[in-house]
Amino acid sequence: MINPTHFIALLALLSLLSCSNSEPYCKNEDCLGVPFADGTVDYRVILIGDAGGNIGGMNYDQEIKLAFFAAIKNFSKVLPGRTAVVFLGDNIYSNGLPDPTEKKVKPDKGCDQRACAEKRIDVQIGILKGIQARGIFVPGNHDWDSAGKRGWKRIRNLEQYIDDSRRNKKADVAVIPKQGCPGPVTVPLSGKNVGIALIVLDTQWWLHQHEKPEKDHNPADCKPVTEEEVIQTLKKQIEDSRKENKHVLLVAHHPLITYGKHSGFYNRGDLLNPSRFLSQWIKSTGLAGRQDLNHPIYREMKKKILKAIQESAGEEGAPLIYAAGHDHSLQVTKDKVGNFHLVSGAGSPWKATKAGYGKATLFSHTNKKTGGFMAVDYMRSGKIRLSVIEPRSPDDECKNNSGEECVVFSTWVS
Repeated sequence: MINPTHFIALLALLSLLSCSNSEPYCKNEDCLGVPFADGTVDYRVILIGDAGGNIGGMNYDQEIKLAFFAAIKNFSKVLPGRTAVVFLGDNIYSNGLPDPTEKKVKPDKGCDQRACAEKRIDVQIGILKGIQARGIFVPGNHDWDSAGKRGWKRIRNLEQYIDDSRRNKKADVAVIPKQGCPGPVTVPLSGKNVGIALIVLDTQWWLHQHEKPEKDHNPADCKPVTEEEVIQTLKKQIEDSRKENKHVLLVAHHPLITYGKHSGFYNRGDLLNPSRFLSQWIKSTGLAGRQDLNHPIYREMKKKILKAIQESAGEEGAPLIYAAGHDHSLQVTKDKVGNFHLVSGAGSPWKATKAGYGKATLFSHTNKKTGGFMAVDYMRSGKIRLSVIEPRSPDDECKNNSGEECVVFSTWVS
């Protein structure tokens, strides 16, 4: 019989040449291809995912003043009335927002009650207080009870809490799609010259194996409510937006292209940890769980969404941006047809995980000290500038030079 340890070691040796590089694909000054001063921004969209794990030993007042959240706020208040902040899911770790009457909640880094869950979402809502920016919360698997049995109830709890916050805390915030529906939902955004179609999908609905809105069980009256209807609606919304000469930004929690933990990524250092290597190797195969890119249901979802995007490209084939979180890293990839795939899941720095890169990767980085987020700037000229921001220290709140010192990568989306 083969010794399991020897088997793992053999797999490691065979994989040495195939594992992805863990070093940043692009570094600091070498990546500043697009200066902030180049053009006038008409509308800005901030993309931040997996930010629901930040309240630990700190209180709310301490947390909201950290460089990471201060930087998001500074980038979000530059264009009053012409900025949207999109939280890309996993807005409350680790099991979403429980009912107020629940006494036992699975702990996560010292956070084990409804009150703590509320603090975690309050920090994110707090970014929008006092500034004229719109906040949109996309559901993630952790918001759905970590894909558990109480998921549908938990995502509706979050929606209700955020609706109440909009009224009580005077912040323009909402969960989209609503009621645990899959979407897609088109949210029109507009500057003075530029129109943007922000199309929002709840990909956890697709992957969820417990109770959810379905064709034969649809008390929320979701439309669409089947996978086929979702895809057909998505294609139509993209096509209609293009006919109106709008830029298309498609957002969800689960990425379609990633070289992070959920794709089975590992680096050479992981080969020294047999249990981690085996876990990541499994994620790179068909044995992966539903939250991993190689699970059959996830693969099918990816295939159908990518096909819908490609079939609705239109004659001019203008680039579409698909932005997600889920993997706790910052990645920018340009696919073979010219669309951009963003992973902006570094919203809880201490949860950051390593990421590699593929042939089409433009940028890949993880920083447990800083975390990070992305900004998509729609220029009055019609151009689109993408920036990756990593606040570097508590004293550096990205205030100087329009925040340029915090930008570790920028490029035109074209």
